[in-house]
Amino acid sequence: MFLADALGNFILGWIKNGQMQAWIRLLMSLSGTAFVSFFGVLGITIVSLYPTLGPVGALIIGLGSASLAMALSVLFLWRNSKLTKMIPIAVAGDIEAAYWAAMEKQGFVLSGERK
Repeated sequence: MFLADALGNFILGWIKNGQMQAWIRLLMSLSGTAFVSFFGVLGITIVSLYPTLGPVGALIIGLGSASLAMALSVLFLWRNSKLTKMIPIAVAGDIEAAYWAAMEKQGFVLSGERK
């Protein structure tokens, strides 16, 4: 009975402090960003490269570009979230270099932020 009470108090405290809502918001933000960036870049790349590379070449280049865009977007959100400030994430050196190149060259657009 003691374990059930302790677990119940932990869950209720987690809900009352807003931690559960914050984590759900972060996960929804990460998944939404990954979905939009992956399929947006994939579609744009395939449409723009289809006449020159054909269907297979455009699909391969599109998948590579979309995967990188999704990784960079999720990495950006992970590093800027208050919930994940102290949670480490392992990143390959090539992705880190692409992240900083994208930050310097293009930047990122945040939508839905409260001002």
